[in-house]
Amino acid sequence: MKRESKHLRTAENLSVDLDAEFYKSIEKASYICVYYLRKYSESNYLA
Repeated sequence: MKRESKHLRTAENLSVDLDAEFYKSIEKASYICVYYLRKYSESNYLA
């Protein structure tokens, strides 16, 4: 019984961790997109 509740809690923690990682990767991807857009627009502006 105790073991089962521990397993459930672990599963909950895991899903929370996955959500956090998911949002972190989205944030990183958006930063990269903004960086390249800025770089691209700067090079167009200079050209």
